[in-house]
Order: sequence, then C-alpha cells, then structure tokens
Amino acid sequence: MQGIRLPSPPILWKRVPLAGKALLVTLLAGLAVWGADQRASYSLDSMVRHDQEVQLQVRLRTDRIRFDRRIRAFCQAATVFSERAALQSLVGGWQGRGPGLPGPVLYHGVSPPWLPPRAVLSALVGPVYALLLTPDGRAWEAYQGRAQDLPPALLHSPAGLLRSASREDGAIAVLDGTPFLVAARPVTDPSGRVRATLVVALPLGTVLNRVVQEDSPGRDLLAFLSADGTQVLASSQPTVLAPGTARSALRGRFLVAGAVPGAGASAEPAERLIRVARAGVPEALIGRILAQARDQRLLMALVFVLVFGLLLLWITHRIRALHLRIGEFSRRMGLRRSGEDGAGGDEFRLLEHGFQQLMEHVLDETSNLEYQAQHDALTRLPNRVLLYDRLEQ
Repeated sequence: MQGIRLPSPPILWKRVPLAGKALLVTLLAGLAVWGADQRASYSLDSMVRHDQEVQLQVRLRTDRIRFDRRIRAFCQAATVFSERAALQSLVGGWQGRGPGLPGPVLYHGVSPPWLPPRAVLSALVGPVYALLLTPDGRAWEAYQGRAQDLPPALLHSPAGLLRSASREDGAIAVLDGTPFLVAARPVTDPSGRVRATLVVALPLGTVLNRVVQEDSPGRDLLAFLSADGTQVLASSQPTVLAPGTARSALRGRFLVAGAVPGAGASAEPAERLIRVARAGVPEALIGRILAQARDQRLLMALVFVLVFGLLLLWITHRIRALHLRIGEFSRRMGLRRSGEDGAGGDEFRLLEHGFQQLMEHVLDETSNLEYQAQHDALTRLPNRVLLYDRLEQ
C-alpha cells in the first residue's frame, strides 16, 4: 500500500495567501516587540535595583555615623547625670550610714530628683530606664520612662554587664530578649570614693528609629544584627521586621545593604547595622514608569496594524485584479493555463506564473511569425526575396 505523500514545506509556504503571510510576519514582529519590551523591563528593573542598592549603601554610611554619634551622646549624658548635684547630695547622705538595710526597690514613674526632668531626658537620650545601685551592686532606686516594666535582667545587673557598660562607649546587651544600649557611671564623693553606680539603659530599637527619622522617616528600615551577623536583634520598625528574624529570610522580601554574616563579635556596633528596603518598591516604580506610555504605545500599535492591514488589503486587491485580467486575456486569446494550481495561493506567485506563461506564449508566437516570414507558405522553402534582401544588407 502506497503511503500518503504530504506536500513539502516550500510547497505549503507557496500555497499560503499573501494576506496570511503578512499576518504571520505581523505576529512575528509582535513577538519581537514583546521580547524587546520584556528585555527593556528587565534592564529597567536591574537599573532601578542597582540604583536603590547604591542609595542604600550611601544612606547606611550616614546611618553609621549618626548611630555612633547617638551612642556617644547617650554615654556622655549618663556621665553628666552621674555628676548632678542632686545625685551627689543623695549619695552624700549615705556616707557613714549607708543607704540602709536591703529592702524593696523604690520605683519612680516620673523623673526623680536625681535625674533631669522627663522632657530633658526625652530630648537628650529618649525614654530610658535608670537604676541607682549601691556600692555592693544592689538596686536602690529605679526609674522607668516607658510604659513597659523595667527588665528584671537589668534590675539584677550582673558584674560583667556593669564592667562592659562602664566603658566610654557603653555596651549593647540583650536583656530578657530585648537588646539595650547600657551605660554605667560611678557616682563619687569629693574624695573620689565610689558611693553608688548610675545605670542608664535605652532599647536599641528606639536608637535605630531615631537614626532613621533623621534621614528618611517611613521609607526604609534600619536593623541591628547579632554578633555572627545571622539574626536581626532589633529594627526601627518591629512590626515590619520583627526581632529574631534570620538574615537569610530577608532575601526576596527586602533589599539589604550592610553587614554580612561572619562579621564577628569584635566588630564595632555600627558595623552590625544593615539598611533594609522593601523589595516591592522597584516593581511598583517600574510599573509606573512603563504604564505612563502604555496607552500611547497601544494606540500607536493599533494605528500601525490598521494602516498596515488596509494597505495590505489594497495591494492584495490590486494584485488579484491584475491576475484576473491576465487570466481573462489568456482565455480570450485561447492560451492554455497549465500548472496554475501548482502556483499556490500566493497572489504574487499566481501573478508571476501567469506572466511567465504569457511571456512563453509571446515568444512562441514570435518564433512562428519569424518562421512564416522567412519561408514560403506553400513550398515551405526559404523566401528568396527576403534572403536576397538580407544578403544585400
């Protein structure tokens, strides 16, 4: 049994009408335009992201300077508070008799006499916690300038924390799961003997929030990483970036600039800062940029397709009309139309095929006329008169 022979691709292409070919070319051009638009969107996305990362790095450098400045200001304020006359007078009353037997800690909801007024505290350092410790490390009085209760870990400050907080730049410690900036300053009598210790603590998130408010309030976030750089200890917006979030979990959700894992515990506190921006911002910005000219591009595309389609229909109609005229002329002249089906449905191919047949017929008729002119019609012998004329030429 003989198999069915399918037409080869070139023959199938010839059978496609001109309008179909033009439509296919238009579709290919549309795909090319779509691909170019996708590439432009990707390039724009990369450019916007790179620009945002550069801006984050620039802001982070400024944030680190401000963060260091706030730490120094906080520690200097603690030193000034420890030298206040009211505190010196209070501690001087302990001389010789001590603060008394161990008893309950005296809590202050408003600023006590040994601290500046609350407005001054808020302006200088923020809503702080303050402790007044006896020489043996017992908490004697406490002030909480925040609605939250004073952390028990701060109330029972270990000796190691007090030693770290006594440094010039204070210490950053995690107390009951919350990181604090802590400064401890000795309160001495005129002879230089330590009579008490003033401990001032401020949640690190408050410091980060104030640093961000100086630059771009509400735009980006500032976070402080753990010593190994793998976890967020505090952020300027805990509701958006919760403390305890792994740094690896930020990938895809945020754009991050700053410290990398493995920075080490010896790194300066400012080196553990990272600047975080929501990853959805570039997409929204790119969408607005592309949408501004989308309607105009759509109108231009529709006009182009409409004009191209009308022009194509007009050209196809003229070609088909010319092909029909050639066919009508061939039929009137009695010319054969062999192989017309093989020319396919392309109007250009049909026109070329008809013109080729007409040219072949004209050449055949010209050859016949030349033969008849050069030979006698009865004898089929060469025409002597014409032969002599050519010889004379």
